[in-house]
Amino acid sequence: MNLSKKLAASLVVLSATLGIHAEDEIFNENLTDIKEFWGPAVDGSVPGYGNGVRGSFESQVDGTTIEHISFDQSNEKASVVIVPGKSEYLSRYKELAWEFFENQYDVHILDHRSQGFSGRLVEANDKNHVNHYSDYVTDLKTFIDDVVKPTRPEKIFIFAHSMGGAISTLYMESYPEEITAAWLSAPLHEMETGYPEWLTKLIVGSAVLFGQSEEYALGQGLYTLDDVVFDGAFMTSEARFEADFADLVQVPEVITSGATNGWVNQWLDGTFKLRHYAYKIKTPLVIAQAGIDSLVKPGGQNYVCEQARDCKVIEFPEARHEIYREKDSIRAPYIQKMFQFFERY
Repeated sequence: MNLSKKLAASLVVLSATLGIHAEDEIFNENLTDIKEFWGPAVDGSVPGYGNGVRGSFESQVDGTTIEHISFDQSNEKASVVIVPGKSEYLSRYKELAWEFFENQYDVHILDHRSQGFSGRLVEANDKNHVNHYSDYVTDLKTFIDDVVKPTRPEKIFIFAHSMGGAISTLYMESYPEEITAAWLSAPLHEMETGYPEWLTKLIVGSAVLFGQSEEYALGQGLYTLDDVVFDGAFMTSEARFEADFADLVQVPEVITSGATNGWVNQWLDGTFKLRHYAYKIKTPLVIAQAGIDSLVKPGGQNYVCEQARDCKVIEFPEARHEIYREKDSIRAPYIQKMFQFFERY
């Protein structure tokens, strides 16, 4: 980043320290550069991606199409794999991708099965469904082996959010030598369902047993563009919300609705497994913990970090779940700490 951008970031960090209300100055200042980086529409249906290399592959699990995008440069420090959370999509990460690229990192992002531009698994293609949590790990393995490693095999970092953090944790347990370092942002190591974990498992497990795996889980349902509203529950940056909403208006088909019984059932199993085998993680990692998180419990994150060989929890007390999209006064120190961490490797 140039000097003016570094100065702006420093001012926001200072204003946050002094208790001055700072909203989205950095984002608004950088928005033009972010749009230029992400590029003009390749065709009439896809927002941006003009400066990235779009691609896809067929999953080794079942042939589901997995979409992805890469931004490569010749003087890169390392490759960063961005592993999105549940129901997210490529363009949700355009600001973060730009920041990594500006700091001389290659950037690779994939859309998970059943969300974004990737293939859906059930007839009602709005539902977020998975047949087995390990399918996500298999897809990530293919993505890293076939897309990322050919460009920069010797140094690979992971940035992962929420469900992506859980997938990445399972990945690092299965392939402990492959990732150089990882930053897990509000990782889904223990779900907040409103019920005890055993009761949630009993409810969704019974539904799956009686043939309701592909039906919406309790409290889940159809989610359309009309339901996309800014309420401050998961992040508090209205400018970032509006920029993301503008993309959704162009391609509402990337919107994913609620989770199925099968998805919840599988992720209860997945989070249990990742906690159980956390001791296998050799990768240096940071768990960025949101202080106001309505979707993920901190206990699972703390346990994983205690079991992993080289891990640190950094709490952001005023952050909601989507820390990487928070207002500048929260996000600026978060991004600063993230780059300081990766620079060590």
